[in-house]
Amino acid sequence: MAERNLLIVEDTHQDVRFKANPLVTGAPYIRFYAGAPLINPDGVALGSICVIDRKPHELDARQREALMALAGQAIAQLELRRSNRDLAKALLEQQAALDQIRRLQSLLPMCSYCRRVRDEREEWRTIEEYIEHLGEVRLSHGICPTCYAAAAKEFAEANVRPSFLVRPPPVAD
Repeated sequence: MAERNLLIVEDTHQDVRFKANPLVTGAPYIRFYAGAPLINPDGVALGSICVIDRKPHELDARQREALMALAGQAIAQLELRRSNRDLAKALLEQQAALDQIRRLQSLLPMCSYCRRVRDEREEWRTIEEYIEHLGEVRLSHGICPTCYAAAAKEFAEANVRPSFLVRPPPVAD
């Protein structure tokens, strides 16, 4: 819609633009049309809000202002919906970014050589010290079946009996 002002056709039978329109010559047999353009803040005409009747009419100044106010309200509602959609999208993006930050915060810097970890005070601790420092966690030590097999092999080759030799726990089926 290129027009930026009200379009008022008091009698469609007398207007060349409307005379042959199927909505004038057939149902709903429009005789009166008043339309206000819906123009967004960027200046884009989105359409119009209109009033129609089956009888010819005139609009007084108060009615014209009311139609323009209605057009303004329609644009405001459309803009509100667009803003809400944009805010919802921004919120989802922000939540995704926060999730990423949480994942990154859960990364624990560990020395590749000695396997100590750096805590929040930038101090390097053994992993056991770090875990116990976090809360009510107490660690006990054992040996997993893989390490047990490797250690047993080393001690067998050295012909020494390890003092830590214990039976590995049964492997669950």
